[in-house]
Parts: sequence; C-alpha cells; structure tokens
Amino acid sequence: MATAWNMIERVRETHRGVAPNLTTLGFFDDSIQLIGLPAVTKADLDATKGEYHPEAHSKVYPLLCHELRHWFDFVGTLWGQKHFICLFNALNSRLNNDPSLFAPIMTYENAVRKMHLIDYYTTTNDSDDVASSQEKWKMQRTIGHRFSATGEMLEHRRILFVNFTTQDGRFVGRSPVSISSLLETGAMYSELYTHIGISCTVPEAERERYAENNAMPYFEKFEYEPTMRTYSVAAHLTANVLHIEDTFHACAVASALSNLALNLPEPYFALMRRSKAFEAFPEVDIDLRAERDIPYAFITLLDNLSDLNSTDIQSILANVPSLSGLPEGSELKSGILREMQTIRGGIINGPFRHYLDELLDYGRIIFEQRGPFGDGLREFDAAARRKYLPPIMLGDNKIWLPQAEDGSNIWEDLEGRWDLTAKALGQIEEFVDICGV
Repeated sequence: MATAWNMIERVRETHRGVAPNLTTLGFFDDSIQLIGLPAVTKADLDATKGEYHPEAHSKVYPLLCHELRHWFDFVGTLWGQKHFICLFNALNSRLNNDPSLFAPIMTYENAVRKMHLIDYYTTTNDSDDVASSQEKWKMQRTIGHRFSATGEMLEHRRILFVNFTTQDGRFVGRSPVSISSLLETGAMYSELYTHIGISCTVPEAERERYAENNAMPYFEKFEYEPTMRTYSVAAHLTANVLHIEDTFHACAVASALSNLALNLPEPYFALMRRSKAFEAFPEVDIDLRAERDIPYAFITLLDNLSDLNSTDIQSILANVPSLSGLPEGSELKSGILREMQTIRGGIINGPFRHYLDELLDYGRIIFEQRGPFGDGLREFDAAARRKYLPPIMLGDNKIWLPQAEDGSNIWEDLEGRWDLTAKALGQIEEFVDICGV
C-alpha cells in the first residue's frame, strides 16, 4: 500500500486535476480515476456499517457523495467521455513514443487549460467586512475575452462572468461560468442532498440539533461565502432567473441543467433556441454556439426556462428540452448515446486502449442509469450499496477497493496502471514545457 500511496502522490504532483479541489477534505483525480478522502479513515468507514449512527454517516457520506458525483459526471456524461478520450489519447501518444504523432498531447493540455480559466479570471474581495457578511448578494452578468498563446486578446473567444456585489454596492468578486463551476454545483447538490437524507433519519426530538451541527453549516457556507463562488455561481444564476428562494431547490435545478449541458451532443447546439438574454448580443451567441461552449448551453437552457412560470423540479425536467428546441425523452437520450458511440472512432491505440474501452463501456452503463439530467441514480444510493464506486484513498493511507469486496483481485492491475500513468504524465509535462519555444 505504501507503494500505491507514493504512486498517487507522483501522479498528483504532475497532473492538474480538472475538478477544482479548493479544500483538503476530498478530491477526485481524473487521471487515475481515484476518489481521495483525506478527512476519512478506515475506522470512520467501518463505523457506518451495522447499527445506524447519523454522526458517523455524516462524517463519511456527504464527502463521499460529493466526490462520487464528480466520478459520475466524468465517466457517465458525454462531456466526461470526451475528456477521458482526450486524456488517454495524450497518454497513449506519449507512450507510443512517435514524435510525429504527439499532437494529441497539446490537444489535451489546451483542454485542461480551458478548464482552469477560473484560476486566472476569478477575482475576490478579501476585505473582512465582505468576507464575514452573510447578507444576500446582487449579481450582474458580463462577457469577457480569452487570450491567444502569444498573449493577444481573441475577439471571438468569449467567456461568461457573473459579478457579485453586496446590497450596498461593495464588490464581492467576479466568477467565470465554467465547466468546473457546473461540476461543483452538481457535487454540492449531492453533498447537501446527502446531509438532508441523513437528517431525515434522525429522531424528531434530535433533528434540530443534528441539522444545526451538520447540515446548516454547509448551507450557510454555500450561499454567501465569497471563496465558495466556484461551487455556487450556477445555483445563484438559477435562483435569480427562476426566482427561487430556497437554496437546496435552486441547487437541485442547477444540478439537473448542468448535467444536461454536459450531455448535450454537438449537433444540438445548432438546434438550441437563442435565449432572450442573448438576443441583444447575437454575435456573442454565434461565437459561443460555434465553440460548443458548455457554460453557454447551461445559461441558455436556464434562460429559456423563464417562460415556464414554474419552479417545480419535475415540470422543469419535463419541459426544458422543448423550451430550448431540443429533442425530448427517449429521442434526447438516444442522441446522447449515439454521440458516445461516435466519439470512440477517435481513440488512439496504445497501452491504455483496452482500459479506456472498458471505462467508456462502464460509463455508458452509468449514463443509462442516471439519464440526461443525472437524476436517475442518486450518489447516496450508489454509495450505500457500494455500487459504481472507483478506488477510494482514505486519510490513514489505506486504499478502499469497493470493486474487490466480492473477493476479486484487482490490486495488481491498478498498481501497474497507476505506475504507467505517473510515468506518462511526467513525460507529457516535459514535452509541454518545450512546445512553442
């Protein structure tokens, strides 16, 4: 196990994860498909078995479900499957060691750079009076530009922002609407959903105390904590457009729309009805639509929902495709599955080819369970049944392998794959450093 721990550290030193890890409580590493729970030990995990203990469950399951949502969104959405193909094409290209075929490495690097736009574009007012304030924020959408590799502003490469201010006009911060923020909104919804689920099992006489100690701090921090805006910006947009007062309700709707945006097939961008918000900026709509920009898709789906005059989650799920001019029901799901199959034609052969094929097949099964909105399989249900879980690193340096609980021996395969991944990522980092020089 010590060897495995060292390999994981090697990977994390050379790989910029796509899902932002703003705390040390948990992480998901997409390069080795591993959930990390540094704040949870094997003893904590064992305490959730047998007799029901809400306090023990609240320490393990909300964090686990947050990271499990990342795993589901990577392996079980159309965007996530494209990401894994891009990642493993880069790994295979480098390990195949043909310099004339290294282009997929930079394709992957540029995709990761785009994911990390939040690192540069996010700004925050760190003054104490703003950071400690729990008052409601005002918000305004803005549009910015990205930059070329030579540092020049690109007129047609747009980025969508939300500026937050306090009620009296003090600047709170600027947040990009990014794939990372959509992923985090879904993960926070799963975390909040799990807290609520656990609290419902607490005896009524103890429920208020449990909520105050466990669930409520998460809601309060999620709503108006400036450093949490990556996690909450999509929920804030949803609450503002649909006039939703309840945080959990806004988060649930934002989570469903985020998943649909992550699953949107490329041909559907041309079909999508232009929202009223973009009617005044047709050139922006054209640019973002042509780029198949997923945050743009989220905002368009959301804005078009304003015509529904309902905030009921089931009504929203039933009507959002038609309100945006998209196929509905089984036709929508079939279109996503078709593109999942089509993109496999771009896979590069190499040492990871067999594993990637298995990963994509596995993700297709998860998508079939979850559906386009991600609501068909709850992370808490999957975690409680030990189903669809990847390897999990615990805080006491132990590796939990849910797939091996049936007695199968998968450790040797994992060890070999992680070692090869660490080697390839190191070589990719060296190659990226010399490109363009």
